[in-house]
Amino acid sequence: MVRKLSSPSPNSSPIVKGRIAPVGPAPGGAPVAPAPSPQRQRPGPSSGISAGGSGINEAAWMAELMFEAGFVPSQHGGGSESLATQADPSGGFTRAQLLGALSSPVAEGQLIRSPEQFRQTLAFLFDPKRDAAIATMEREAVLRATREVWDPKKPETNRRIATEFMRYFVPALGEAYGFQPAPVTFNTAMTAGFNGLYDPKAFKVYLPEALLAGSFATFVEILVHEQMHCLQEGLIGRLYLNKGRPLIHEERAVATYWMNERPKYRSAMANGSEMSRETRKRYNAIGQEYHSIATGKHISERFAR
Repeated sequence: MVRKLSSPSPNSSPIVKGRIAPVGPAPGGAPVAPAPSPQRQRPGPSSGISAGGSGINEAAWMAELMFEAGFVPSQHGGGSESLATQADPSGGFTRAQLLGALSSPVAEGQLIRSPEQFRQTLAFLFDPKRDAAIATMEREAVLRATREVWDPKKPETNRRIATEFMRYFVPALGEAYGFQPAPVTFNTAMTAGFNGLYDPKAFKVYLPEALLAGSFATFVEILVHEQMHCLQEGLIGRLYLNKGRPLIHEERAVATYWMNERPKYRSAMANGSEMSRETRKRYNAIGQEYHSIATGKHISERFAR
């Protein structure tokens, strides 16, 4: 049976106005003191708890730690990988692991209810992977060198530079994010308005030839943008086909949110890729576009500067 951190034990005391009411006298006749409710006292990144901790929030932390320490890892079967795989041999969790698990913006089994919660969950899920990708790429001499030799006036030379760059960059991106990136092809006949395209049926990323006559930063931004669409479609596929590594609950929540927004995609693309300024603004706010745009810009700004 899966036990959630925020769920009371079957033998726990009744909750009264956010606190646990006494069940009866303790041995010796002394009343049982109310304990802080883990659900209301959950520590998180903004709680201001120091490494040592103190006060009522620290008491809530200790209450949850003592509760979880009573179970061996094998009894954490099913449910969220983010908890089940973090149990130490004694059956408990380190302080950092538990605080990390509790800081997730979306609880297990919960749907994302707002764009703000979606963006918080994206940051929780992908920001560490994005930063790991940047750190890996910045250590690679070949990738650093391509920034110096790229010249917008020499698109044919840039084609060779781009090919060499992607030979290192794309696998590093996939390893950091934990997905299989799509092969990349430059295309001379892309419809006006498309800066790039991921085709899930062909499992290919198409980039316009015009990128080779632009800046190195723009090339990196669009490349990352389209590979993020590849990652997104992979998560959605795992959600509905139930194949591959099981989704953790944050991945499941984000993939469900993306899937639920598909009608917005169809509506925005009704007149093709050419959109009015207002329609483009709404299109860019759709979950998958927001994720791809933000990731492409961030990695480009950090790596191509």
